[in-house]
Amino acid sequence: MLYPINTESRGVIDLNGIWKFKLDQGNGSKDKWYESGLTDTLNMAVPASYNDIGVLGEIRYLTGGKNRITVAANNIVDESTLPVGIYKEEEVAGLGKVVPNSPNFDFFNYAGIHRPVKIYTTPYTYISDVAVVTGYNGTTGRVDYQIKNAGEQLQVKVSVLDEANQVVSCGEGAAGMRRLSMCMNSHSVSEQWR
Repeated sequence: MLYPINTESRGVIDLNGIWKFKLDQGNGSKDKWYESGLTDTLNMAVPASYNDIGVLGEIRYLTGGKNRITVAANNIVDESTLPVGIYKEEEVAGLGKVVPNSPNFDFFNYAGIHRPVKIYTTPYTYISDVAVVTGYNGTTGRVDYQIKNAGEQLQVKVSVLDEANQVVSCGEGAAGMRRLSMCMNSHSVSEQWR
């Protein structure tokens, strides 16, 4: 994965900070909270575990829920999640359907947005992924590459550099293989390609 950084063609916007927070008891999507600003909110730090910051039991022990921008932060655990939990629905008089949090582990099941939140921008046409696989056979090295892009088709030029930043092979095209004779700087192929 190409981690987004600020460049001439990509902008990164950090969304960490204090967000408006509201518990969703299951009606947020139905009531279309995403169409207007939230009301009756609490201030909440992001990134953080909302159930560790909130002092009320209804915040600390909330299971499931959605956050607006629209971000889903869901701490429901079942047989398909890591860590594994037990999912079951119960009808509770006066509350309706309730999903108790039944973890199958010995620590508290924190929920929230635990990593930095960033939005990044790209131009219409950009490189979305680069894959490089190297190998060797005897004294011949091999570099297989594949470049994926979004938007219009790109003209791709590829260069392979040695440890002294000298071009040892070059080519064109979004995917291909470059073969290299491995006698550069008197190193063996195994020393340079491992």
